[in-house]
Amino acid sequence: MESTQSSEPVHSQAHVSELTIEKSDAIATVTLNRPNKRNALSLELLAELDSQLHAIASDTETKVVILRAAGPVFSSGHDLKQMIARSREEYEELFTQCAKTMQRLRQIS
Repeated sequence: MESTQSSEPVHSQAHVSELTIEKSDAIATVTLNRPNKRNALSLELLAELDSQLHAIASDTETKVVILRAAGPVFSSGHDLKQMIARSREEYEELFTQCAKTMQRLRQIS
């Protein structure tokens, strides 16, 4: 079994510190990597996760996707510090991106 470990995404640029992708044969492991922030979901992390899930879904060799997190907590939810003093439009953007990412997860399962 050949194992390829990479912090690079399957088809686009990744924030190495916040999201890692590992591929081993037909298995893609996506790891939320913000343990110091309890893997809180920022707008940027959600957009990157959505992009990576889209790339993985397009990869005909990938048959299994494992979504996991570094540290003791999977995710504490949205990054509340990022949400302070935002406009209505910015909240809509955040929750629209969140819904889009969750739909993408549902579509590839």
